[in-house]
Amino acid sequence: MSVTSVRVLNSPPHRSTRPGREALTLRQTAIVEQLARGLDTRQTADKLGIAVNTVRVQLNFVYHTLKIRHRGELMLWAIDNGFGARGGR
Repeated sequence: MSVTSVRVLNSPPHRSTRPGREALTLRQTAIVEQLARGLDTRQTADKLGIAVNTVRVQLNFVYHTLKIRHRGELMLWAIDNGFGARGGR
């Protein structure tokens, strides 16, 4: 198997094959919206009136649901799905 084949097999799902925002709960949607606006985890918790740990736990569920590995991928997904200062709710 070539190196290229291994990279393709191990790469994350293409952005367009991931679920849309309808796959998230209202709480998860609110958290992603705040993060997409540039808030960090603590600021997001304060803004939503929830515990920092709640934000972290919900983000883990978001990562699992969307098959995302890290915050950078989440921000790309958020932009593609209309979150953030320009396209948010």
